[in-house]
Amino acid sequence: NDAFAEFLPLMETNRDQLESDLANEVYSFALNYCIQQSNTGKSEWLEYAFALYQQLLDTGLLLYDGKMLPQQFKNIVSNGCRTQHLEWVATFIDAYKDRLVDDHDGVALDYNLAILRYHEKQYREAMRLLKSIIARENHDIFYGMDARMYLWRAYFEHLDHLSPDEIDEMYKLYDSVRLYIDRNKKISALHQLQYRNFVRLFKRFMFLLLDQGVS
Repeated sequence: NDAFAEFLPLMETNRDQLESDLANEVYSFALNYCIQQSNTGKSEWLEYAFALYQQLLDTGLLLYDGKMLPQQFKNIVSNGCRTQHLEWVATFIDAYKDRLVDDHDGVALDYNLAILRYHEKQYREAMRLLKSIIARENHDIFYGMDARMYLWRAYFEHLDHLSPDEIDEMYKLYDSVRLYIDRNKKISALHQLQYRNFVRLFKRFMFLLLDQGVS
């Protein structure tokens, strides 16, 4: 950790001396390392990744002909939300929303806004955006899958305020997710396993908390 903490200011001071391709390579390596460390449960590495994203935005290295790839946009929003820099994320979305590549139907922007609203505990607005994404099936399968995952979580967090119809929708989402996985052959075996495990465990937890037994 100490060595990486020293790396961040050094990179910020010396990045202008590097060719853009080399700078991108160094930042990519550093980001991947942070993600690997955070995936082992070391959440402090998410803050290092957040600092790297800030530096990348300052340099403009994440832009291609003035545009940003949706995956990069999504990664930044996800990291900023997980590290609770919510005001910063809101400012970022507003500043870069018009630079998203190929987001003609607005799915990428709506997804990232939904994630921000979820972390802001604005569950009703998050649910509205996520349902809108799911209703538009002409998009990347991972937006469809992740939108369903977050919608389930939003239902759960907002449980005390759900109508009977919405509680019914929450239960039915289990079959919707399972069918979505089965129908989309582009989802890798690893991602299928991860999604199925999440769905199975979350369903059990939901039934336990609602005191309706495990099914």
